[in-house]
Amino acid sequence: MDTLDAMKRRHSTRAYTGEALTAAERATVEALVAEAVAGETQVSMQFAAADGTAFDARFDKVSYYGRFKDVPACVILASPATPEGLRATGHAGETLVLALTGHGLDTCWAGGVIETADRTIGAESEEFDAFVEHSAEPVDVDALTDAAARFHIAITLGHALRPGHPHRSKPIADLLADGTDPDALPDWFAAGMEGVQLAPSALNRQNVRFAPTAGPAETHTVRVTDVGGLLAKVNTGVAMLHFEQAAGVPVEFVLD
Repeated sequence: MDTLDAMKRRHSTRAYTGEALTAAERATVEALVAEAVAGETQVSMQFAAADGTAFDARFDKVSYYGRFKDVPACVILASPATPEGLRATGHAGETLVLALTGHGLDTCWAGGVIETADRTIGAESEEFDAFVEHSAEPVDVDALTDAAARFHIAITLGHALRPGHPHRSKPIADLLADGTDPDALPDWFAAGMEGVQLAPSALNRQNVRFAPTAGPAETHTVRVTDVGGLLAKVNTGVAMLHFEQAAGVPVEFVLD
C-alpha cells in the first residue's frame, strides 16, 4: 500500500474489537515506532499494549471528541511544548499512523488535550501511571518524563469494530491561504493539497492554510499558516506530512 492509499484508507477509529495484537503485530509496531523517530530530536515514542486491562477509561479522560472502546494498544508521544516540538509531534506521529495503516492496523489520535503540561497525559498524572502499570510492554518512563518532554499525546491502535466512513474533508479552496487562486495551482501543489484534505485534525477543523510561494530556483516552496484552535501546531505537523508525501516532489516549507 503506497502512502496516498494509506491516507485514503486511514480513518479515526475509537471503537475496537478488543482483540489483542499478535506477537507479530506487536513486533511490527515496535519496528515502525523506531522508524518514525529515527533521526528525530524533538519527539520520543513508547508503545504500550494492554495487559488485559482496557485503556478505555484513560482515553475517556483525555478525549473531548468521541469515547473510546476496547483500546488494545497505544503509542505515547512526548516532546517539548514548543511550536517546533508540537509540529514535530504531528509530523512524526502521522508518519507512524500512515505506516500502521499500511500494515492493516486501525488508529486514532487521542488528541483531546490542550497544549500545556498540566492537562496532558503527564509525567505525574494518574493517566500516565495507568498506562505504565497496565502495559504488557516495557515503558521507558525516563524518556517520557524528561524535563524537556512537557507535552504528551497518544495514538490508539488495533482492529476496528466496524468499517470506517468516507472522510469529511474541506474543499481545497478552503484550505488555501487568502489570496491563493484555486484554479491556478501548480500540479505538484494541487497534488499536495489532495493529501492535506485527507489529514486528520483535532475536532476535524483542518485549521491549516497553504500557499505556493517564491523560493530559490528549482525548489518547491510552500507557505504554511495555522489559524489557531485545539492542538493547532500538532495539526500543522500532520498536514505538512500529508502535503509532502502527496506532492511527489521535495518541498520546502515556510512557516508564518
